[in-house]
Amino acid sequence: MRTRMLPALLVPALIASCNTTSVTADPLDLSFTATGTTQNYKPVQDAELSYTTQNTKLVIGTLKAGGTVDITMTAAQATSVTMRQLSDYATAWKNGGCDISGLAIQDTTLRFTDRAMFNAAGGTPSVLYPQAVRKNADGTTTVERTGVWYAQKTGSMKGPVRCPGRPDVTYDIHLQLGWNTTVHTLTTRPDGTITDDRIGQSRVTNTYDGPWYAYTATNP
Repeated sequence: MRTRMLPALLVPALIASCNTTSVTADPLDLSFTATGTTQNYKPVQDAELSYTTQNTKLVIGTLKAGGTVDITMTAAQATSVTMRQLSDYATAWKNGGCDISGLAIQDTTLRFTDRAMFNAAGGTPSVLYPQAVRKNADGTTTVERTGVWYAQKTGSMKGPVRCPGRPDVTYDIHLQLGWNTTVHTLTTRPDGTITDDRIGQSRVTNTYDGPWYAYTATNP
Protein backbone atom coordinates (compact mmCIF):
# COMPACT_ATOMS: atom_id res chain seq x y z
CA MET A 1 0.00 0.00 0.00
CA ARG A 2 1.38 3.37 -0.98
CA THR A 3 1.75 6.07 1.68
CA ARG A 4 0.53 9.49 0.63
CA MET A 5 3.01 12.25 1.46
CA LEU A 6 1.87 15.65 2.63
CA PRO A 7 3.16 18.56 0.53
CA ALA A 8 6.45 19.88 1.96
CA LEU A 9 5.10 23.37 2.55
CA LEU A 10 2.13 22.05 4.52
CA VAL A 11 4.12 20.07 7.09
CA PRO A 12 5.79 23.11 8.82
CA ALA A 13 2.46 24.92 8.83
CA LEU A 14 0.76 22.03 10.61
CA ILE A 15 3.58 21.82 13.16
CA ALA A 16 3.39 25.56 13.82
CA SER A 17 -0.39 25.44 14.27
CA CYS A 18 -0.03 22.68 16.86
CA ASN A 19 2.60 24.60 18.83
CA THR A 20 0.79 27.96 18.86
CA THR A 21 -1.20 28.90 21.94
CA SER A 22 -3.46 31.91 22.20
CA VAL A 23 -2.34 34.33 24.93
CA THR A 24 -4.78 37.02 26.05
CA ALA A 25 -3.38 39.97 27.99
CA ASP A 26 -4.79 40.48 31.47
CA PRO A 27 -6.75 43.79 31.40
CA LEU A 28 -5.39 44.58 34.86
CA ASP A 29 -1.80 44.51 33.55
CA LEU A 30 -2.23 46.91 30.64
CA SER A 31 -1.09 50.53 30.48
CA PHE A 32 -3.19 53.47 29.31
CA THR A 33 -1.73 55.74 26.63
CA ALA A 34 -3.04 59.22 25.83
CA THR A 35 -1.90 61.35 22.91
CA GLY A 36 -3.03 64.36 20.89
CA THR A 37 -2.31 68.07 20.68
CA THR A 38 -3.27 71.18 22.63
CA GLN A 39 -5.90 73.37 20.97
CA ASN A 40 -5.63 76.65 22.88
CA TYR A 41 -2.02 76.73 24.04
CA LYS A 42 1.37 76.20 22.37
CA PRO A 43 4.14 75.59 24.92
CA VAL A 44 7.62 76.79 24.06
CA GLN A 45 9.37 74.07 26.08
CA ASP A 46 8.75 70.53 27.29
CA ALA A 47 6.89 70.12 30.58
CA GLU A 48 6.40 67.16 32.91
CA LEU A 49 2.81 65.93 33.21
CA SER A 50 1.47 64.43 36.44
CA TYR A 51 -1.59 64.07 38.63
CA THR A 52 -1.92 63.83 42.37
CA THR A 53 -4.01 61.20 44.12
CA GLN A 54 -4.20 60.53 47.86
CA ASN A 55 -1.51 63.23 48.31
CA THR A 56 0.85 61.27 46.04
CA LYS A 57 2.20 62.74 42.80
CA LEU A 58 2.26 60.33 39.83
CA VAL A 59 4.39 61.39 36.84
CA ILE A 60 2.63 60.20 33.68
CA GLY A 61 4.20 61.87 30.66
CA THR A 62 5.32 64.97 28.80
CA LEU A 63 3.71 68.00 27.19
CA LYS A 64 6.17 68.71 24.40
CA ALA A 65 7.12 72.07 22.98
CA GLY A 66 4.58 72.86 20.28
CA GLY A 67 1.72 71.12 22.06
CA THR A 68 2.09 67.37 21.54
CA VAL A 69 0.86 65.28 24.48
CA ASP A 70 2.52 61.95 25.33
CA ILE A 71 1.12 60.10 28.37
CA THR A 72 1.46 56.56 29.70
CA MET A 73 -0.33 55.49 32.88
CA THR A 74 0.68 52.04 34.10
CA ALA A 75 -1.30 49.55 36.13
CA ALA A 76 1.47 49.70 38.75
CA GLN A 77 0.90 53.46 39.12
CA ALA A 78 -2.85 53.01 39.38
CA THR A 79 -2.45 50.59 42.28
CA SER A 80 0.61 52.18 43.91
CA VAL A 81 -1.40 54.19 46.47
CA THR A 82 -4.74 53.62 48.21
CA MET A 83 -7.51 53.30 45.64
CA ARG A 84 -11.07 54.60 45.95
CA GLN A 85 -14.49 52.97 45.85
CA LEU A 86 -17.38 54.22 43.73
CA SER A 87 -19.35 54.44 46.98
CA ASP A 88 -16.77 56.94 48.32
CA TYR A 89 -18.13 59.51 45.87
CA ALA A 90 -21.70 58.90 47.04
CA THR A 91 -20.64 59.25 50.69
CA ALA A 92 -18.92 62.57 49.98
CA TRP A 93 -21.96 63.91 48.11
CA LYS A 94 -24.33 62.85 50.91
CA ASN A 95 -22.08 64.44 53.54
CA GLY A 96 -22.15 67.62 51.47
CA GLY A 97 -25.93 67.80 51.62
CA CYS A 98 -26.70 66.27 48.23
CA ASP A 99 -29.69 64.02 47.54
CA ILE A 100 -28.44 60.65 46.25
CA SER A 101 -31.65 58.70 46.83
CA GLY A 102 -31.98 58.00 43.10
CA LEU A 103 -28.39 56.78 42.71
CA ALA A 104 -27.72 53.05 42.22
CA ILE A 105 -24.15 51.78 42.73
CA GLN A 106 -22.43 48.47 42.06
CA ASP A 107 -19.20 49.08 43.94
CA THR A 108 -15.68 48.57 42.65
CA THR A 109 -12.14 49.60 43.60
CA LEU A 110 -10.77 52.16 41.18
CA ARG A 111 -8.43 54.95 40.18
CA PHE A 112 -9.77 57.98 38.27
CA THR A 113 -8.40 61.10 36.64
CA ASP A 114 -9.55 63.52 33.98
CA ARG A 115 -6.57 65.89 33.97
CA ALA A 116 -2.80 66.29 33.99
CA MET A 117 -0.92 69.00 35.85
CA PHE A 118 2.15 70.85 34.58
CA ASN A 119 4.12 74.04 35.06
CA ALA A 120 3.97 76.44 32.12
CA ALA A 121 6.93 78.61 31.17
CA GLY A 122 7.74 80.80 34.14
CA GLY A 123 6.51 78.15 36.56
CA THR A 124 2.78 78.92 36.38
CA PRO A 125 0.79 75.92 37.75
CA SER A 126 -1.44 74.73 34.92
CA VAL A 127 -3.87 71.94 34.10
CA LEU A 128 -4.43 69.99 30.89
CA TYR A 129 -7.77 68.35 30.03
CA PRO A 130 -8.56 65.74 27.36
CA GLN A 131 -11.67 67.34 25.94
CA ALA A 132 -13.54 68.72 22.95
CA VAL A 133 -15.21 72.15 23.01
CA ARG A 134 -18.18 72.94 20.77
CA LYS A 135 -20.02 76.23 20.21
CA ASN A 136 -23.71 75.56 19.59
CA ALA A 137 -26.14 77.45 17.36
CA ASP A 138 -28.22 78.56 20.36
CA GLY A 139 -25.24 80.35 21.89
CA THR A 140 -24.40 77.65 24.44
CA THR A 141 -21.03 75.93 24.73
CA THR A 142 -20.64 72.18 25.21
CA VAL A 143 -17.50 70.67 26.73
CA GLU A 144 -17.01 66.91 26.41
CA ARG A 145 -14.23 65.88 28.80
CA THR A 146 -12.81 62.37 28.82
CA GLY A 147 -12.31 60.68 32.20
CA VAL A 148 -9.96 57.72 32.63
CA TRP A 149 -10.82 54.92 35.06
CA TYR A 150 -8.87 51.85 36.15
CA ALA A 151 -11.23 49.34 37.80
CA GLN A 152 -10.27 46.14 39.62
CA LYS A 153 -13.66 44.58 38.93
CA THR A 154 -16.91 45.49 37.19
CA GLY A 155 -18.86 48.33 38.73
CA SER A 156 -21.48 50.93 37.89
CA MET A 157 -23.09 54.15 39.05
CA LYS A 158 -26.40 55.25 37.59
CA GLY A 159 -28.85 57.98 38.49
CA PRO A 160 -29.06 61.67 39.46
CA VAL A 161 -27.15 63.55 42.14
CA ARG A 162 -29.01 66.63 43.37
CA CYS A 163 -26.90 69.15 45.27
CA PRO A 164 -28.07 72.47 46.72
CA GLY A 165 -27.45 75.50 44.56
CA ARG A 166 -26.64 73.73 41.31
CA PRO A 167 -28.35 71.70 38.57
CA ASP A 168 -28.58 67.93 38.84
CA VAL A 169 -25.72 65.78 37.55
CA THR A 170 -26.78 62.52 35.89
CA TYR A 171 -24.44 59.51 36.04
CA ASP A 172 -24.53 56.49 33.75
CA ILE A 173 -21.15 54.84 34.34
CA HIS A 174 -20.43 51.17 33.65
CA LEU A 175 -16.87 50.01 34.36
CA GLN A 176 -15.26 46.77 33.26
CA LEU A 177 -12.03 45.15 34.45
CA GLY A 178 -8.98 47.32 33.66
CA TRP A 179 -9.03 50.65 31.81
CA ASN A 180 -12.20 52.50 30.82
CA THR A 181 -13.12 55.99 29.65
CA THR A 182 -16.23 58.09 30.18
CA VAL A 183 -17.32 61.46 28.84
CA HIS A 184 -18.46 64.34 31.07
CA THR A 185 -20.80 66.47 28.96
CA LEU A 186 -21.33 69.99 30.29
CA THR A 187 -23.35 72.60 28.41
CA THR A 188 -23.49 76.22 29.60
CA ARG A 189 -25.06 79.48 28.48
CA PRO A 190 -22.88 82.59 27.98
CA ASP A 191 -23.75 83.74 31.52
CA GLY A 192 -22.42 80.47 32.96
CA THR A 193 -25.81 78.85 33.61
CA ILE A 194 -25.58 75.06 33.27
CA THR A 195 -28.22 73.52 31.01
CA ASP A 196 -26.87 69.95 30.79
CA ASP A 197 -24.51 68.08 33.11
CA ARG A 198 -24.03 64.33 32.70
CA ILE A 199 -21.32 61.68 32.83
CA GLY A 200 -21.65 58.56 30.71
CA GLN A 201 -20.60 57.06 27.37
CA SER A 202 -18.60 54.34 29.14
CA ARG A 203 -16.07 52.59 26.95
CA VAL A 204 -13.56 49.79 27.60
CA THR A 205 -10.30 51.07 26.12
CA ASN A 206 -6.69 51.76 27.07
CA THR A 207 -6.08 54.64 24.64
CA TYR A 208 -7.11 58.26 24.07
CA ASP A 209 -6.05 60.27 21.04
CA GLY A 210 -7.71 63.63 20.64
CA PRO A 211 -7.78 67.32 21.54
CA TRP A 212 -6.44 68.81 24.78
CA TYR A 213 -7.11 72.17 26.44
CA ALA A 214 -4.77 73.93 28.87
CA TYR A 215 -5.71 76.43 31.59
CA THR A 216 -4.06 78.02 34.59
CA ALA A 217 -4.69 75.80 37.60
CA THR A 218 -6.80 78.45 39.35
CA ASN A 219 -9.00 79.12 36.29
CA PRO A 220 -9.91 75.80 34.58
